[in-house]
Amino acid sequence: MVRDVEQADVLDAFDVRGALEGMACRIVAERGITAPQQEQLEEIIATGEEIFASPEWSETEQAAWRALNTQLHFVLLEISRNRHLDPLLRQIRRFPRIFDARLDPETEFFQTIYTRDQRLRSHREHIEIIGAIIRREGSRAEALMREHVHHNREVLRMRLQANEDNDKAM
Repeated sequence: MVRDVEQADVLDAFDVRGALEGMACRIVAERGITAPQQEQLEEIIATGEEIFASPEWSETEQAAWRALNTQLHFVLLEISRNRHLDPLLRQIRRFPRIFDARLDPETEFFQTIYTRDQRLRSHREHIEIIGAIIRREGSRAEALMREHVHHNREVLRMRLQANEDNDKAM
């Protein structure tokens, strides 16, 4: 029996992702990070600052941000040293594009959902998450990451709903 994937399934996947990535951040904060790990995270943040210092938001900046964003999330996962989280999160992060090919981060549609302003908000959230990790605030790091993923979920939900409403109106 084949089951159709619904929008709710994609949104549920974001909820699971938020819980798992939040857990990874809590683990990292509670265990503490090494000086090289802190440097790596700070370099990622500094690169983000450089991307957003440019007034441009061309395909070059978009691609650089996508790569940097992915890097940050997977570095945090790696630092958590929880071998079960990696395969689960890799799978759950692919789910939206399986539901709808337009949700592949490289598509133009995806770029219209996650605009420069949305990405800048994400960058600022990354700064808060990293700060909580450095200060070893496990619960805060977890909550911030969950909220970060939830923000992205809501941006997607609103856009998909708007598209659905437009389709019904036609």
